[in-house]
Parts: sequence; structure tokens; C-alpha cells
Amino acid sequence: MPQPTWITPAGSLGTIPEGVFYQVAVEATAGADDVFYRVIAGELPDGVQVSDTGVVEGVPRNTVSVQGVPREVPGDVTSRFAVRAYTRKIVNSQYVVDRLADRTFEITVSGQDVPEFVTPAGSIGTYYDGTRASIQIEFTDGDLEDTVRVQLASGELPPGLTLSSTGLISGIILPLSAPPSNQPPGFDATPKDVYPKDFTLASESRNFQFTLEITDGKDSNLRTFEIFVWSKKTMTADNTNITSDNTFITSDTTNLWLPILLNEPGFLGTFKADNFFAYKFDAIDFNDDEVEFEISTGAGSGFDSAFVPGPQFIVNPGENPPIYSTRDPATDAFNGGPDSFDQDDVPFDRGTFSLPPGLTLDPETGWFYGYIPAQGATDSTYRFAIRVRKKFQPTYVSDFAYFTIRITGNIDTEVIWLTEPDLGTINNGAISLLRVQAVNTGGRDLQYRLVSGSASQLPQGLTLQPSGNITGRVSFNTFALDGGTTYFDRDIRTRSITQETTFDSRYQFTVNAYAAVSEQISYEVVGIVLTNSGSGYVSTPTVTISAPPPTVDAVQATTGAVTLTGGAITAIAIGNPGQGYSSTPTVTITGGGGSGATALAVIREIQQTNSVSVFRTFTVTVARTFNEPYENLYIQCMPPEDDRAIIDQLVQNQDIIPTDLVYRQDDPNFGVSQRVTYTHAYGLTAAALPDYVASLDLNHYWKDLVLGPIRTAQARDANGNILYEVVYSQIVDDLVNNQGESVGKEVELPYPVATLDDSSLTTTVYPNSLINMRDQVIDTVGQISPALPLWMTSKQADGRVLGFTPAWVIAYVNPGQSARVAYNIRTRFGTNLNIIDFEVDRYIIDRSQTHNWDPDTEQWIPQPPAATIFDQNTTIFDGSATEFVTPADRWIATNEFDKYLVFPKRTILG
Repeated sequence: MPQPTWITPAGSLGTIPEGVFYQVAVEATAGADDVFYRVIAGELPDGVQVSDTGVVEGVPRNTVSVQGVPREVPGDVTSRFAVRAYTRKIVNSQYVVDRLADRTFEITVSGQDVPEFVTPAGSIGTYYDGTRASIQIEFTDGDLEDTVRVQLASGELPPGLTLSSTGLISGIILPLSAPPSNQPPGFDATPKDVYPKDFTLASESRNFQFTLEITDGKDSNLRTFEIFVWSKKTMTADNTNITSDNTFITSDTTNLWLPILLNEPGFLGTFKADNFFAYKFDAIDFNDDEVEFEISTGAGSGFDSAFVPGPQFIVNPGENPPIYSTRDPATDAFNGGPDSFDQDDVPFDRGTFSLPPGLTLDPETGWFYGYIPAQGATDSTYRFAIRVRKKFQPTYVSDFAYFTIRITGNIDTEVIWLTEPDLGTINNGAISLLRVQAVNTGGRDLQYRLVSGSASQLPQGLTLQPSGNITGRVSFNTFALDGGTTYFDRDIRTRSITQETTFDSRYQFTVNAYAAVSEQISYEVVGIVLTNSGSGYVSTPTVTISAPPPTVDAVQATTGAVTLTGGAITAIAIGNPGQGYSSTPTVTITGGGGSGATALAVIREIQQTNSVSVFRTFTVTVARTFNEPYENLYIQCMPPEDDRAIIDQLVQNQDIIPTDLVYRQDDPNFGVSQRVTYTHAYGLTAAALPDYVASLDLNHYWKDLVLGPIRTAQARDANGNILYEVVYSQIVDDLVNNQGESVGKEVELPYPVATLDDSSLTTTVYPNSLINMRDQVIDTVGQISPALPLWMTSKQADGRVLGFTPAWVIAYVNPGQSARVAYNIRTRFGTNLNIIDFEVDRYIIDRSQTHNWDPDTEQWIPQPPAATIFDQNTTIFDGSATEFVTPADRWIATNEFDKYLVFPKRTILG
């Protein structure tokens, strides 16, 4: 039979645009036999594939991979690949390749994307003049590397508005100028038209039309927009241009402009405490009325803690006698009045506003000023609101503009965050290795907590410890549609993009790193006691007191007057007692012409008032890798009392396992083991108990294990860095040889033997090596994921990867410390661990993550409503209620839900 012969010539299959469906067939012939095709080398354009019928198809996309992340490129990209054409034949009931021929092709994908407007053409806003406007022109460009600029191509913007290169139209719309009121029409006889339509004496309403251009430097697009500006001056009763069908102008609109705060809202900046501060708020009133500034902070402070002095308002019209009040009806809705929304009489309690200590606002000038006192190594952000009103017409008031200001102590030099804000991605069901960490260069120990009252959320099952360790195990029960059985564009042939749609859960939380005040105990010097007065002093000697440790608020003590009597030192006074000493400082006496004088400092304990307190917001993403939970199977040693004492001597002796060497000692998943356990199988299907019981029929009976030699291993991250090390005792199985090979799972005897109860004879036995036992459970119950611990899957110092290792992990220790701990154990215990009675008669199923899972229905209990409806008049999730995590699996360190499985046989024969 002939080899396949290519019909399609080698080389280019053409240049195609990205983002457009492409299809072409490559063809070969092999006589009457069917020809099949597959790519055997090279790389197809992203989004394109070759089917086994020879069709090259897909929606091409120009991307390159940067650290594993695909990114679009703006130029042409040529992909070269080899396609094999082959015939098939049947061998042993399976298809295999018979004859073949290979050919190389290439496809060039044009990567340039023209930037496109998203904001539709036409009107993008209607405003009064004398008001602030902010309009973002939206656009898109598929080439992420391109820089797109927006610019004015023709027309004009309303006066006062500017266009940024990013497409933001913003500013204060200035009233359209009219000639000075003391000039007659036609006064402007100069060649230059200074005022539009200078025959009118009032500002005008006007529609502004302009064309914007977006360009990436290679291609561009144009679009025309409009902004209509109503003149406040025309808002009078005799206006004939405004009709009753106008939906923008309301009947209460006046021809007076509201005052405008000129300062852009937002962040004022970061400033040091223990400093003077001044910042000016500016405002404009187009009626040239006097204005005053008001600041709102929180309940009981700011402008709204007392009523604005002004005219007397009658609060009981129609009654006698009248009751007068200085409460301004314009702000009554915010001040706990009878018609306000907050009836608790707490003025303006709409938000958690506050001012830095020491600062105040001058209502006449707008100066925000004062002296910010020292606050230690703290980092505080304050939020407040500013508005401006006409001084003599206080009902004309601007909207609130919100500002924040950050006040720090010696943060930049004293506290450094070691953890980046993005903690990365963790799989559902995974044990957390996450941690947040900062360091205080002044030497104070830091603790960590979630910011009280914040909207901080950790993934379900994780807890932030005071040490900064984020401990626990992420719940398996994360967001999914129909239990994870509904997929979106998973098939590359039916989607127009190259990446599959995912529903990742992103969590954000704010951490406060702080040094607790209760730990800020230090000493000051309160006196100097002479232990030897010395002799021969003819002038005042120099007396110095050594400095305290260089902490954030340490102060070196100084001496005062030195008293000399007859050439001897008889007294030394204290000048500044200092602070921050952790032990008694040294007193040094030099000079003065004498010698022999010595002295000791007397110290006393003081309470430091300053503390360290800084904040950082972190994010972590949970990836739903598993649509159903898995569980582990472990074996626990339950030895007699004498053997338990040996174990306690090992794990509780800090001379053998020093606390400062332990990795994540506050995490029950790490630290030092408190009992002898061996995880026998990982990632098992969360099966019903009868399925587990069925797995015990073969290869399971009582067994003696031996705690073998002390070994060490390393756990590394994706970059090869050592995260932690383990010290473990390898479990010795007498049915496995030194090469790790097990006796057979099923052994035929040369002669029949009687079962234990003599009820029958058998020639087949099932040895209970650990490997056989594990294989039998996995074969019967099933395994979702091997889910081995990181140290078993990491490359070790000798380049090996251990793989599954039967072991009792004695301790998890910090990098570089396992050899020391292993040496301590070997030196103290030798082979004593071998004598521990480790008899196995049962399994324990770890059901900490699966006790809310029903293995029969494969659903969480309770089940969320089954309805997931799209585009049927309404979009409904879970039966008209949006419930993404049900129930809430809160992680706790407990074996409350674990189940015991006792082996039904005592020996291999029953």
C-alpha cells in the first residue's frame, strides 16, 4: 500500500486577521484508505487547532506567554508547525498508526487591533453652567501593549472643561461670558470677537459639539459627541425657550449658581505626625457672593455638631406662641430632626469620618491647619467631607466632597511590609501556607489582626493568627453553577476567545500589624548611686549614661549637676531620665583630673504610650479545582502507657525540638506532632461507609508496624525556594523489601490451608502490605486526587523526588533546621522508637471537610435550590436567591467528624 501523499503544498497557509474565524483544509491522499491528521511539532496560533480530518480552524489571537500568562502582541506573529498525515490499522482490537507522511506549514496572524469607541456617539450629558462635570469616554484596544491617546479633533468643549489623554472630560463649566453690564450692545468693535453674540447682556444656553480621535499611533478612530449646557441666568419665569416637556429642568430651579469647591476630591497625601500642617480649600461663587466652608467628620464633631447661626426659623407655623430655632431647615434632614432619616438625634452620622488630631478648618478662609501631635510608629487614615455655602443664603450649598489624609509616625523607617498585597491563588480543599509579615526595625514584636469593622473576607475555612500565619484548609464548597456540571465555552472549537470562562473567587481583607501596648514596657533612669567617690578631681568630670536599644521612641538618659567635695565626687544628679531601656545602662565617668570614681544607674519600669500600628490590604483568589470534596485515610498509633511516655519525652522536650525552630507552630496542620499518626491514603473519594467497609474484605487484617529511621525532607515552592523541612520516622513494613517492592496483592499457596475457624480450605491469600492495603482501598473507593504533601512532591537536596512515603512526621521545622533536630532525636533516642508497640487494627477517615457532603446524592447538605435560570424574563440564581456557598464550612481543628473502620480479620486467614 502506498504511503500518504500530500496534496496541499508545504509553506504558508496565508496571513489572517486575529479575532476572525478562520478555516482551511490541508489534504493528503493514500489511495482508497482514509487519511487522518495531527500536529506533531511546532506551535499553532493561539486559538487555532487541527482536527483529525485535516481542518485548520479557530479564532486566531496574537499572544505571547510572559511568565506563563498569555498577553496580546500588536504585531504580526508567524507560527510554524508540522502536520502528520497517516492511515490506521487495527492491532489487538486497537487502532495504531500504519503509514505516514509529514509536512510543515506556517500561518501568519496580523496582530494590529484598531482602537474602538465604546461610548456611543451623540449626547453624553446635560449640565447647568457653573457646575462640575466628569465624563469618561470609554474605548477599547485588543493590543494590551499599545498606548491609546484621546485628543480633540474638531469642535470645542464647554469652557472650563478639559480633555485628558485617557479620555476624561472634567472641570467646572464656566458661565458663558456676557459683555460687562455697563457697556451698550455693539461696544466690542475690535476685529477679535471677545464675547459670543455681544448684542446680549445675559449668558446663554448652548449645545457644544465636538469630535474626538482615539489613536494607538498606528490606527485611529473618530466619533462626534455633544454636551448641552443650560445657562443659570436664563432660569427665570419669563423664559420662553423652556417648555413643559423638559425633563432636565425642574420647577424649583433658580437663576442663582451654587458655590463650587475648587479642590478635587480624593487623597490629600501622606504627612508625618509631630509636625505643623496647612492646606487651603478654595471655592468660587459665580454670583460673587461671600462663602463659608464647613467640614463634616463624625457624630458630635464638625459643622453638624451645632446648628449654624443665622436667622430665626419658626418651627411651629400657625401656632401661638411661635417657637423659634436656629436649626437650618436645609440641613435638618441630616441632623436628627423630626423629618430626618436619622431619628436618633446624632448629627450627621452617615459615615465613619474623623479628623487628624490637632487640625481645624477656618470657615472664612478655607485654611485647614494645625499641629499634628506625635503618635508613635502608627499609620492612620482619616476621612472627612467638605462643602461650601453662600454665607448669607445658607440654603445654597454645594454637595459634599470627600477627602482622605494619611498621617504616619516613623513608618517609612520603622515598619516594612515583607508580604506583597497579592497572596496569589489557592485551590479549594488545599491546606494554607499563606502568611502576612512585616518587620519593625526598632525591634518590637508585631502581631496581626483583621481590621475591626472592615469588610475583610478570608476564604471559607481560613483564619488569620496573631503570628501572621493564615491557617486552615479552604472549603471545597465554593461558587459553582449546578454543582460544577455547567461549563462555559470549554470546547475551543465553539468559542471565539482562547481562554475558558472561569468563576474565580477573589477575597480581599485588611490586616493591622501592631505592637500591643501591653508589650511596650521599658525602663527609665531615676538615679545614680556612687559605688566609689574617687579622688583628685579638680574640675567637673564628664558623666555619660549608655544609650538604650534603638527602638522607635528610645531616648538616651543624661546627667545633671555633679557635686565635688575635697576632690571626690559626692553626688551625681539626673537630667533627662530617658526611656526605652531594657536593662540597667552603664555609667561612665571621665576627665576632671581625678580617677577611681564609679557609679551605678538606678532604673524603674515605665509604660510606653506609643505603639506601632500599620495597615495593608491583601487579596487571595480561590480556584475551584475540585467539584466534590476528597478525604484522607490515616492510621493512629495507640500504644500502651510506657510507650506513650517515650513519645511525650520526644515531642514535648524543647531541648530536642526548640520552639524557635518550629515551622508554623500555631498551625495544627504543621508544628510538632502530638501523636503518632501515619496518613495511609490521600485524596480519596468521599464515599459512604459501606464502600469503605467493602474495601476491607481483602488485604486487611491486624498488622504490626515499626517506627524506622529518622529522616529529613524539604518542601519547595514553584521557584525552588525551601518553604519548610520535615523530620520524620519512616514506617517500616515487613512485607516490603528495601527496594520498596511489595509482596503480591494475591498469593497462590502450593497447598490448601484451613481458614481460622476451620470452616473451609483456601489456596489463595491476600497479604496486608501497606501498598496492598492502600491499593485495595483506592480500587474500591476511588481517588479524586493524590493530593500528596508538598515535601513528598518537592525536589530534595540530592535531586530526588520522594513521592508517596509512609511516615510519621515528627515536626515541621524552618528551612535549614531539620538536620539539627534529627541529630537531637538520634542522639537522645537512638533506636528506642523501634520498640514502640504500633499495632494496626483500624483506619480513621478524616472527614473534617466532608461531613456536610452526601456521597449518595453527591450534594452538599443542605442542598441549595436547584434552579439556575438564564434569560427567561429574569436571571435567577439558585431559585431566586443568590447563594454561592451553602453551607458555611468553618474550619476548626477537630477530629469530631472522623470515622473509625475496624479491620474484620485478625490474621490473613480470618
